[in-house]
Parts: sequence; C-alpha cells; structure tokens
Amino acid sequence: MFKCFLSLILSLSMIFTTVNAKSLEDTKIYGESYVVIDGETNEVILGKNIDEKMYPASVSKLITAILLAENFSPTDTLVFTSKAKSMPEYSVNLNYYPLEVGQELSADFIMKSILIFSANDMAQTAADNISEKLGVPFETLMNNKLKELGLTNTYFTNGIGLHDDNHYSTAYDLAILLKGALKYDWIREVVGIKETTVTLPDGSLIIYENSNKLLGTLGMIGGKTGYTSKAGRTLVGAFEINGKLYFASVLKSVYDSEDTFVFQDMYNIVDIAKDKEKTLLYKNGQQLESKVLFEYNLFGFFGPKKVVEVPVILKEDVYIYDDPYNLENMTMKVQLKDDINIFTNGNKPVGTLSINIKGNESSYDIGVNISKIIAKNLHIYLLALVLIIFIIVFIIILIIKLSRPKKSKRIWG
Repeated sequence: MFKCFLSLILSLSMIFTTVNAKSLEDTKIYGESYVVIDGETNEVILGKNIDEKMYPASVSKLITAILLAENFSPTDTLVFTSKAKSMPEYSVNLNYYPLEVGQELSADFIMKSILIFSANDMAQTAADNISEKLGVPFETLMNNKLKELGLTNTYFTNGIGLHDDNHYSTAYDLAILLKGALKYDWIREVVGIKETTVTLPDGSLIIYENSNKLLGTLGMIGGKTGYTSKAGRTLVGAFEINGKLYFASVLKSVYDSEDTFVFQDMYNIVDIAKDKEKTLLYKNGQQLESKVLFEYNLFGFFGPKKVVEVPVILKEDVYIYDDPYNLENMTMKVQLKDDINIFTNGNKPVGTLSINIKGNESSYDIGVNISKIIAKNLHIYLLALVLIIFIIVFIIILIIKLSRPKKSKRIWG
C-alpha cells in the first residue's frame, strides 16, 4: 500500500512540476510529434514533425462529437446498434452494462461517454445514428467535415480511432480539430468535466472520471486522450493562459506504467510556448521587395488612367512567431483599393497586405510613395498649370475688354 501511495505521489509530482528550463533543448519530450499553436492566428509557436502523418487513436472521437453536436441535441434519443455491440473495450457494453441492440440512449449520455470515458461503442452508436439520419456513409461525413475545418493532412476511416493504416492525421491538424470542436458549447462543456455521474438504462449510476490528467492544470480547459499499440499515447489540449488561447497536441508518446509521460510532454511544451513572444517580421514604413501595379487618374478625380509599378510600404508592424514552419507555410497577397486619388489620399492606406498561414489570414494596412508618382508626372502638371494660367489670363483680358464702355459716335450736322 505504501509503495502504491509513493508511486502515485511521484507520478503526480512529475506531471505538475513546472519545467525549470524554458527551452526545448533542455527538456525531454517523449512524443515523436507535437505542436503548440496560437489559438487566434493558428501560427506554430513550437513543434516537431508537425505535418508527419501518424495514427491519432481516440483523439479521432472529436470528429464524431462534432457531428453529434451538429445533428442532435442533448435531450435527443439515439438507438444502440449492432455495430456498436461488437466494439472492443473500452465500451459501456463491456465495461459497465450489457446493452441490447435497439436500446434507446440519450445524446447527452452518449456525448459524455465519448469524450470523458472514451467509449468505443458509444462513438459507433453516434456514427450509425448520424449516418442513418443523413443517409450518407459516416466515413464520407467525417472526411467532408475534416476538410471543412481545414485539416489538409488527415483522413479517417472510422469515428472511433481503431487502428487502420489509412486512418491518419498530424500534430497540426489535430490541434486544429480540437479548436474546431471547442466552438460547440456542448463539447466545450463536456471536455471540461473532471468527474460526472451518469445513469445507465437500468437506472444504476456510474461515475466517469476524465482520463485527461492535465485538466485544470496550467489553464487547460479541455482535451482528448488516446492510445493504441501502434499510435502510442496521444493527447490534444486547449489552454487559456493570461487571456490567451493555445491548442497543443502530442502524438506517439510513451505509455508508461503510471501513464504520465504524454501529460508531462504536453505540460512541458505549453509551459515553454506560453513564454514565447512574436518577433518583428516587417516594421512600419518598411518597403517590401515585391511590387504592384498601381492604377490612378492623372488628375485625381478625372483625367486619363495611368498604371505604374510601385513598391509596397507597410503602414504598421507585422509580427509572427519565429518558427520556420510559419514562414514555409506563409503566403502573402496585396489588395489595392479602387479609385485612389493621388492628391487627396496623402499618407492614408491604399490597400492591405494579407498574410495567410495554413488558412488563417491577417490583414495589414499598406501604402505607396504617392509623392514619387506625382513627381514623375510633374512636367504634365506644369504644362497643365501653364495652360490653366493662360486660360485664366485670356478670360480676364476678355472680361476687361467686354466690360469697357463703348465710345459714342459723334454726329456732325
């Protein structure tokens, strides 16, 4: 008994002790792939093998939870299916209560069973009922939704996480999957539950304890665990620290006897990531290397249109996290406004620079050197000015001449 108690204390201390070294170089990470992303911009703060395809195990159940939340409400009833009856542990049918095919179950019970207990049979029940309701194979529904969420390196063959060589994802995609899942209030509430009591069909009560040992630690608001022999230990988590949101995932970590390593991995990477600051990519007033075609009216509101190739100048600072992944996956697009008046626009923005990193876009004001554009046309403006002066002088002379009183003619008698 004492040994068990001591082992538990050591395990907990390993999980919840803050890493003294604030760098990955000094920190042991057991997971073969991991990432921490900024919850607002989807930028990678730190990671390893970020886009390497791996097996997600029960983290896959998040997509089943999303489709359940989209197609049913907590008070709706679903039917236990024959496919669900054949599911292996962990399952309500095998671990708690033998269910009969056709047994009615509440959607709330199924959601909690999926996300807290990680019940394989309840995930299959959800998949079968959703598929029947929509008349579409669940595999198709899943993968369409995964694409809609922006997961570009993921394909699921089942909504449970059972091993299949063609069932894969990446550290980055799974972080995005969790971000998508937490947009549903129902899911966000359930993944944040540490312990809850649920009622079985026979009226008996059982207690679900969340297997996510980091819940409530370092600002973790929710996540999902997973394990298969080929996937290793997997974990995704969402953290809210000092008002900032982070999403993290760890894949193929070690499943040790006390089941601590994957949680320590995630604690370590998030603890390091939370102290990282963005670095300056472009500063206000900096001229970009690329040029754009700038169209304008020669005389502001009117006159012939002219097009000139000009460099773009940033009107504000641009910051990103200094990780090579962000630069490798970054695309930039310049969008100019229509009908820009070169005389009245002055130093106002003439368009935006859009920076896209893995589908998440941020926009920044840009300008161009309008004074140089005016200078290039200076000879035309001088000629126009001379012409205007000439016209004005001519009109004045004409007015003076016309306004002089006419001399009356003398009549000799």
